[in-house]
Parts: sequence; structure tokens; C-alpha cells
Amino acid sequence: MTTYTKTIFRMFKQNKGRFALIISIIALSLLLCSGLGVTHSAMEKSYNSVMQEQLVSDFLIKSESEEGFGDDYETIVSSIEEDDPIACIDSYFNADYTVELIDDSVSGLSEMNARIYYGDLQNREVNSLELLEGRFPKSANECVLDTPNGFLIPYEIGDTITFTNLFSSAVDEINEAIGTSLVDPLDDVSLTVVGFVQCPLYSTGEREPMLTEDLADVSDLTEISEYIDAIIYIDSEYDVFSLASLNEELSAIKSLASSMGLSEEILSMIPEEISAPINEIAIRFNSDSCSLFSREHKELMNEKTPLIEGILSDINAQYLTLEDNVGYSYFTSFGNKMLIISILLPIFFILVCSLVISITTSRMVNDERGMIGCYTSLGIPRGKIIWKYFLFNLIVILSGAVIGIVVGIFLVPAIVYPSYCSVFHMGALMFSGNIWLGLLLSIALLVIVLLICYSVINANLKESPASLLLPKSPKAGQKIFLEKIPALWKRIKFSMKSCFRNIFRYKKNMILTIISVMGSAALIMVGFGLLDNSIALVDDPLYGSVAGPILIVSIFVLVLAGLLCLLILFNLVNMNISERERELCTLKVLGYHDQECLLYTSREVLILSAAGGIVGIPVGMLLVYIICVWLDFGRLGNMNWYSYVLTFVYVFVIAFIANLLLYPKIKKLDMNESLKSVE
Repeated sequence: MTTYTKTIFRMFKQNKGRFALIISIIALSLLLCSGLGVTHSAMEKSYNSVMQEQLVSDFLIKSESEEGFGDDYETIVSSIEEDDPIACIDSYFNADYTVELIDDSVSGLSEMNARIYYGDLQNREVNSLELLEGRFPKSANECVLDTPNGFLIPYEIGDTITFTNLFSSAVDEINEAIGTSLVDPLDDVSLTVVGFVQCPLYSTGEREPMLTEDLADVSDLTEISEYIDAIIYIDSEYDVFSLASLNEELSAIKSLASSMGLSEEILSMIPEEISAPINEIAIRFNSDSCSLFSREHKELMNEKTPLIEGILSDINAQYLTLEDNVGYSYFTSFGNKMLIISILLPIFFILVCSLVISITTSRMVNDERGMIGCYTSLGIPRGKIIWKYFLFNLIVILSGAVIGIVVGIFLVPAIVYPSYCSVFHMGALMFSGNIWLGLLLSIALLVIVLLICYSVINANLKESPASLLLPKSPKAGQKIFLEKIPALWKRIKFSMKSCFRNIFRYKKNMILTIISVMGSAALIMVGFGLLDNSIALVDDPLYGSVAGPILIVSIFVLVLAGLLCLLILFNLVNMNISERERELCTLKVLGYHDQECLLYTSREVLILSAAGGIVGIPVGMLLVYIICVWLDFGRLGNMNWYSYVLTFVYVFVIAFIANLLLYPKIKKLDMNESLKSVE
């Protein structure tokens, strides 16, 4: 092993504290950055898996005729199968009704908006129903409901729902048309809830709009003001609406009317049969391997849309795409918000992280001025000297990046996943290997740090070897601006005078500390801003679905921003103590106790931290405003007044803890150092 190689190993050994701190800061920053970067795609994978498993439809064709599709049904199906033989098609009766409830003790309502499905429940080829609780119907007086949420009536298994028969109006129209009351009124429908199911069309706990209006007149589903109270599934195997007996009665009445010699006009007003028509067709072109969020699926939808439009050009029907689905659109909308968060927050984290690492690197290079002087004296090339410090930063950043990225891509999605499950019907958590954001930020961090490292080393290499072999002389004290105000200066205690002198004596340290704390405080304020907005909008119909996940993200940001602030301040205080060992040792020789020495340095850090916290509040306000605008979620005005106070208190408490953690280092200072001086 060469002498040069030995010095590299020695550098790592002598700077193991800095090494560990920088790795921790990088790992913490990239944990959040890479974690948020993959959370969006991980949640998409989990959501997509359950939607694909339940064979979600790409298109829903809804008839606008009371008689349903009739003969047009075969035309639609044959046209689709001719274009795409492997397309899956299912059909049923589905309509939204405002039905009159009979003695409903659960809801306490006299009427409700119900979406009723009447068809084969257990063998759907599209939009299959997942039984979550109970069982499927086994008789005509049973039904299953879609999973209850905060907007649907909270029925339970065993409850009975009694409402007016959907076909009562048809009977009334017949009696009115023939001018008699020959047709007996239909009995009310009484259904016992025997189970709860999950349909992929209802994948979120949001309100479903009533689709009783002509869809052609509705440009945006959010414009609809009426919402569904219950989604009821009835098995078409059973005659729930008593249509068989009704049709027998109609046949008998028609025969009787004919024998009575009634006119053909009156006879024509009595229909041959009343039935629940097929009025909705669900179509699935997508294969299981094609993600709903992929470019391939978007291209498929763009390809098939003209086909559907062409088929329906002469048919009285409208269509809805998957993008019109409330659950899918909410998930996509929130996914876009998470993507914005995963881009904005990491940028600020990395800027703060770059600043702190650059400060540490600069201090380390300046501490090794003598070693650099030896290298230049021995004729070691500049490139080799620079490479030594480049290697240190390269290993440190790569180590921190690997730890942060690996932990982040598993930890952050696992933390956010439960909040998604509380809003959306999700499949099992599926982790994403998409680490491009973490890698990109790692490279950016490495480039920034190496450029600063190069500038610092290059500045030292411009000095002569003789000057490099001598440590830098302590900076001479100068009068500060407070001393120019005698009336104020003479009222300040001696300990505080020395504190203020030291703060302004090391102006560079002062500025860098304030900026570092300012960045951390701004991130903490972003956490409080997202938290307050999540709480304020949890009951908002437009943002309620995204409030829960963003609440979890806000707490995570608060924790990580606090830890980052602690590591930054610990690093800065540690460097401050190392830089001023001679000064502190002199104070100990003069009789200062360890606690007084700690107070001597901690006063400065606490004052600078307070200044950084104060400056960080307006910066944080700007960040919260920008994030709210980009997310289209909440506003700065939703922040509580005490969140501003808590931001400052949080930073100040962290600064106090950082000082306490370094108390053992002050106790271990060797007072013999005070005897050494720079000639």
C-alpha cells in the first residue's frame, strides 16, 4: 500500500464523525426524495392490480331510451366483436331512481336516490363484483349493496329496504291511457341486505352523481348536484319486481278488452310485456398486462373511442370512458398531486443538504491545509490531491444515496399506503423499482458538492507550501455595530457582549448557519401547512379524498425535516466547537466550568437558530403558497396562527437538543491545547 493510499485511509479514520454525519444527512434527504418519487408509481401498481383483477370496463354505453337498447343491442355487440373479437362485453339493467322509502328506520328518510343494478351478479365478464361480507342473494327478496362509506346510507346485513316498485309508474300510465283501473298496482319491493360487494366502478369513498339527466347536456359530471344514497345489486334470476304476474295480468286484460269490443287504439295502449330492459353495456378492450395508467392504455382508448362514437351515431345512447369514472379520476388527480409533491419537496431538501455538505467539506479541506502543503512540497500532482477529496465526497454521497434510496423506496410507500386504503379500494402493496428521481438527485448533489470541493481545494493550492504548512491564524476581533451605540452596549452583560462579538466575528459561519436553519424551518413550515390544509379540507367534497394521504405525507415531512434540522445543527455545532477548541480550552484554564463553556457556544447557536427560524417563516409561507397553487389543494389562509409559532418553537427546541448532545465533547476537551499558539 502506497503512502498516498495510506493517507486516504487515514483521512477517513480522522474524519469518521464527519463521515457518519454527512452519510446520515444524505440518507435522510434521499430517503424522502426517493420514497416520494416511487410512492406515486407504487400506489398506481396496487390500484391497477385490483382494478384489473375485477375486469374494470373501458367504456360504458348507456341507453337514453326507457325501452333500453332493444334491437340495437345486437347491432352494438356485433360491431364491437367484429372490430375486436377478444373484447369482453357484459350487459344489464341499471338506472338511478329517486324512490319512496317505506318506514326506513336506518336512514330516517322518506325517499332516497338509489342506483339499482338488475342482472347476473356472480358471473360478470366485465366489472366483476368482489364479495367483501355476507353472501349473494338466493331469493327474490334479497339484495347486496356496494360497500358503505361516509356518503352512502349505513345499512347493515339483515336490514330491510322497502321502496315503491320501479315499474309502478308504467302501470299507472297504462291505467291512465285506457281510462280504467283494470291493472292492479304493483306491490312495494322489500329487500333484505345479505351482503356487501366491491365493484371496480366504485373504487373510492367519494359521492357518486345521479345520472338521471341526459348525459349529452352534461359537460362535466361535477356539475351534477344530486348524489346517490345507496347502490343496490339485484339478481335477475329472481322476479324481484313481480313482472311475471304483471305480464300474465296484462295478457288477460288484453284478451278481456278484445272480447269487449274495445277499439284497436285502446288495445294498442296495453303493452304485450313489461320487463327490465338492457340499458347499459360494459365493454373491456384492455388486456390484463396493460396498466390503466400506461401510455399503451391511453393509445388503446384513443383508438377505440372513434369506434364507439361511430357505432352510437345512429343509436339513442351515450358513452362514458374510464376517465369519467369518479374513483379513477380522483385517483389520477391525487396521483398528479403526489407527483408534484415528490418534485417540489425534494428540490428544497437537496438544496439544504448540499449547503450543509459543502460547509462540512470546506471545513475539512481547511483543516487539512498542512497535509495539502506537504503534498505540494513533495511534488504530488494537483489532480492527485484534488482526487483524494473527490474520493471522500464520492464515497460519502454514494453510501448515503444507497442507504437513503433503498430505505426510501420501501419505507415511504409503506407509510402512505394505509391512508390510500382509507380512500381507495387498493390491491396488495406493490413496491416500485422506479428510482430515477433518487438517482437524479444523487447525481445533482454529487455535482454540486464536487464543484464546491474543487473551488475550495483550488483556492488552497494557490497558496505557497510554506503558508499551507501553518494553520490559519484566528480571525482578529473587530468592533461590531452594537458597540457603536453606547447607550445600548453598556447595558448588555459581559457574557452576551462576547457572544455577539463572536457571532459577528465569524460572519461566514453566521450566514451559513442562518441559511441552513432557514431551509430546515421552511421545510417544517411546509409540513405544518400541508397538515393544516388536510385537516381543514377533510370534509370538503372536492378534496376530501386526497386530504387523508396528504395528512400522512405532512406528518412524514415534519418528522424528516426535524431530523434533518437536528443533524444539520449538530454538524454545525460540532464544527464550531472543533474550530474553537483553543478558545474553549483557554476558558477552561481561566476557571470556566463545562456547563459554562457549553453555554458560551450554545448561546451563539441558539441566537443564530432563532434568527434562521424567523427568516424561515416567510420562506416557508412562500413554499406553502407555491405548493398549494401547484397542487390545487388548500391555501395559505388555512394555516392556523399557532403553526407559525410551532415552526419557530420546533426549530429552537431542536437547536437546544443539538447543543446538549455535544456537551460530552466539551467535557473531553484537552486544556493543553490552550498552550499551543500560532506564531
